[in-house]
Amino acid sequence: MTAEEQAYWRDKYEDEAKRLYRGHFRQTTEISLALRRKYDKPIFGDVYVFDILLKLAECIDPTDTELYCVDQLVHTLQVAEGMERDGVDDETLILSALIHDLGKVTELVGENPEFINGPNEPIGKNRPGVGLDNIVTTWNHDEFAYQKLKDHVPDHVAWLTRFHSLRFDMSREFMDDRDRLYYEKYLGIFRKHDLGTKSIYNLPKKRLKDYGSLIRRYFPNKIPI
Repeated sequence: MTAEEQAYWRDKYEDEAKRLYRGHFRQTTEISLALRRKYDKPIFGDVYVFDILLKLAECIDPTDTELYCVDQLVHTLQVAEGMERDGVDDETLILSALIHDLGKVTELVGENPEFINGPNEPIGKNRPGVGLDNIVTTWNHDEFAYQKLKDHVPDHVAWLTRFHSLRFDMSREFMDDRDRLYYEKYLGIFRKHDLGTKSIYNLPKKRLKDYGSLIRRYFPNKIPI
């Protein structure tokens, strides 16, 4: 492929990413709540979380202009490896790295990519100090993964899964004491590696099977997803 052809496809990709972002931020309260109801029931049945995470190898985030066509399994492994390289020894943060984008498997059942991807932001009327769990946000992959995994992981891991892409500049007034604790203790570390390890060149040395014992410790049995 020539340099001109590469530039053409890069520009085309980035134009589509912008279009999807605009669509995501037009999401209404009604659409968000309808999507939440839509995924109340399992879409893959009772499955092992490890097997669902493997499906991220089939998922591309068409809004990500840092990863481009790198699949989401590679991304999660980049995040986990980045944490380990920096000496993060809290296994719950490594677990968060591995599961945080699980909701992107909704791409495989035909969900509109403008709903799956893009950051969350508060929409509708929300009361200051009510707590982030009690506000309405745009729906995306965060909410899907949270609803499926929340009963199987520590509370702060569930919180990170649900809010790792939340726009906190628009959400701080709604936070409660729990939100502030998790924000201060966990989010900075998580986002440093979630955002800072993205690369189209860095091939992870580990594979998902290398984290199999950790994943099975929290998800030993099949769960509805």
